Amino acid sequence: MNRSHVGILIATGLASVALGAVPNDQPSTTPLTAEKLEVYADFIDTMSANKNFNLISNATHPFDASILEKNAPCLRDLVLQNSQDAKNTQHSLDPGILRGKPIRLVASDEEFAILQQHDSSAAAHPDPTKQFSMENTYLGVAEFSEIVFDESRRFAVLKYVLRCGLQCNSGEILVLEKVDSHWIGNTRRPCKFLPKSENPWP
Repeated sequence: MNRSHVGILIATGLASVALGAVPNDQPSTTPLTAEKLEVYADFIDTMSANKNFNLISNATHPFDASILEKNAPCLRDLVLQNSQDAKNTQHSLDPGILRGKPIRLVASDEEFAILQQHDSSAAAHPDPTKQFSMENTYLGVAEFSEIVFDESRRFAVLKYVLRCGLQCNSGEILVLEKVDSHWIGNTRRPCKFLPKSENPWP
């Protein structure tokens, strides 16, 4: 094995560890269903209203629905279906979910490099006077979980994380509802807000 190949493997390994990434040696051979692709695409439509939302990880993360309380208000009257599948699966995301928007799907090694560069830049040029707002805040790279539907297929549970740096992240677990052929996330309160964590994908 030559040195350049070893270097690539080391860099990829570091990216996986730093991002809490899922091993890619056993990806799902079953493509995402059209229904799930529609959920992702509609959610991206909503998120893209923010001009800073322009990078998305090209692979999903497993989602363990058991972290949610059974009596959580967001899950009221819902019976989740095939949640065990989502816990043990990851998929590659199809570029079609972007619907032509100026958003890029990035692999884990590129994501690591982007966030590392942003951390270095922020450390070198701190701006304590900058006021927080969603309009001027760097959102970084968005990462999506697998999707869990309820038995009626009218509701879909989705976790997302916004990586604003290697140790900077936030996110939510949402229940999206299909209303007039579109998946929207404002009919129910979020299941869980996810503050900064060393590993947002345990």
